[in-house]
Amino acid sequence: MPSLDKTMPIIFSPLTTTSLMSRVLICLCPGILVALWFFGIGILLNIFISLVAALLFESLALTLRQKNLKTNLADLSAVVTAVLFALSI
Repeated sequence: MPSLDKTMPIIFSPLTTTSLMSRVLICLCPGILVALWFFGIGILLNIFISLVAALLFESLALTLRQKNLKTNLADLSAVVTAVLFALSI
């Protein structure tokens, strides 16, 4: 009887945090369009205010922790959080 102890190959992907967050933002576009259809143009104001607040607070936290702003803000995690927050309120 053949041995069944073969393991699954590990697949390494060049998926970075920035590319993953970009994909999430692209996937949020239909939801934003539906929110625009149902709730009107005010949803864009919610997204804008959330983006500004998220980026300001993220940069404040990074400054207080003495981290690099450019590399940490470039991963788009604050942007995704802001858009999700704006769509949920």
